[in-house]
Amino acid sequence: IDDILDLEGMVVRAMVNDKRVLVELFQECGSKELRFVVNSGLFLGFLLGILQMGVWLCWDPWWSLAVGGALVGYLTNFFAIKSIFEPVEPVQLGPIRLQGLFLTR
Repeated sequence: IDDILDLEGMVVRAMVNDKRVLVELFQECGSKELRFVVNSGLFLGFLLGILQMGVWLCWDPWWSLAVGGALVGYLTNFFAIKSIFEPVEPVQLGPIRLQGLFLTR
């Protein structure tokens, strides 16, 4: 039956042709991970924003808030995306097992 029907190819072609299906699939299957991205962005962005405020109180060139905001946004997104997809293989740190959130499920 595999010679007659290429199921994997059909699914890939359907998702390439209708990207809305792929987006809906990702949003439905990854709802927990997407919620983590939002929550971690809020928490980490808040902490880095407090740090940025402290730096700005001591050193305040006109461009520091824009550069600091861009850096906070980049770091927040970087850590959130990395924690979803990496590490690929489980890593044991004492009693804690680390693995990307997507890959754990």
